[in-house]
Amino acid sequence: MSELLQRQHHVRAAAVVALGFFVALAAPARGQTARPAQPAAPSRVVAEVGGKKITVADVEDELAAARQRDASQNRLDAFTTAAKEGALNRIVGVKLLALGAADRKLDTDPDVRRRLDNVVDESLAVVLGAQLAAAIPMSPDALRKYYDDHLPLFSDPGRARARHIVVATRADADALLRQLQGGADFAKLASEHNVDSTRTAGGELGWISRGVMVPAFEQAVFSLKPGEVSPVVQTSFGFHIVQVEEVEAAKPRPFEQVSDLVKQRLLQDAIDNLQAQLRAKYPVHIDQSVLSTIDR
Repeated sequence: MSELLQRQHHVRAAAVVALGFFVALAAPARGQTARPAQPAAPSRVVAEVGGKKITVADVEDELAAARQRDASQNRLDAFTTAAKEGALNRIVGVKLLALGAADRKLDTDPDVRRRLDNVVDESLAVVLGAQLAAAIPMSPDALRKYYDDHLPLFSDPGRARARHIVVATRADADALLRQLQGGADFAKLASEHNVDSTRTAGGELGWISRGVMVPAFEQAVFSLKPGEVSPVVQTSFGFHIVQVEEVEAAKPRPFEQVSDLVKQRLLQDAIDNLQAQLRAKYPVHIDQSVLSTIDR
């Protein structure tokens, strides 16, 4: 759910920026007066389709969704003067199809009911998430305190520039390690023996960030100092010997660069805490035997 909330937050922000641009274009020239628009009440009925009412709030929701989609695609269709009618027409079309589905008793189909229940649950979750977000202190001081208290979350993870020798058997790797311990050139051995594409580059891997490689290989890389050579490391790709050439320690990213991420983390923490409370109230039972049968 947090990913959905984050995605909606970013798209909504882009839509607001775009809408502000059009408001500026539509502003009256100096010396002219503009008649202030009177906002319609959200519950006011715009149209009816077979007895189903369409309210101002319905049109506003559809228009906001269209603007979110357009902003994410760098389109402007939903910001034109005809956009309201387009939004209303889309709602009318959906209502007509829904009435047609009811005529065919599709609303009583168990699979349709299941999907409707899921849509309701997702909508409620999004609304609750929005309420949580509104209740979280987001002042500059609060954001800065969270940043300072959780600095590792907002730090570059550190990286190392390394090369490796990789062969198919431990016996080969052990033999090559003995040559290295005797003073053999690492890059030359890698060029002669590597079984992967780094052979042509003397085993050069470039810069490796934490969290990218398989655990055993990453542990070997970040346990070394520049110039050191690892013992033999086994992964699913073969048997490796690693040499680290340069290391950059983890370092915090400036607060100004991650302020939006700080907000997201605050919201995620609130959601995680609430979910933990709800799990205690509503136990979750997962049938692993059924889960294992799902292959798509």
